Amino acid sequence: MTMKIGLTGSSGLIGSKFLEKFGQKYIFHKFIGNMINLNDVDKFMKQNFDVVIHLASIIPKYDKDGSPIEQSFTDNVIGTENICKKAAEYNKRIIFTSTQRVYKTKNNISIRETDELKPDSDYGKSKLESENKIQKYLSSQDYTILRISNIYGTYPKRPSIIDNIAES
Repeated sequence: MTMKIGLTGSSGLIGSKFLEKFGQKYIFHKFIGNMINLNDVDKFMKQNFDVVIHLASIIPKYDKDGSPIEQSFTDNVIGTENICKKAAEYNKRIIFTSTQRVYKTKNNISIRETDELKPDSDYGKSKLESENKIQKYLSSQDYTILRISNIYGTYPKRPSIIDNIAES
């Protein structure tokens, strides 16, 4: 039996690469709509899958439609909250991609899960608040939070730390 997965953010950098790599191995139900619209989220979450890989996120300054930082923060947090509400209602698990930017900035390279959570960017703040929503609505066995570091890729093209290093 092939695993069925709900996927948000399928058109973003990570989501598109994820589908490219695993699209033939699993059955994906891609989120279509606006995550701050609870009806859109409800329609998505009613589908036949057990786990949601929640990749969708707007990165301030880099998002494709030029949304202001405040809107990016609101969309990220409310979108995640809506996913959590419906995941709890429909007994679905969530795998959420957060960011290492939720930690207090340090001059050394090593970051540990026990380090202080004190984001210094709006993106980090939106991800930490999203993590709080997940913990509010779901029991600990119903979610996994992955705090990933800088990513690099060609789709969609946006400046990254890797680009800056390469240019230097």
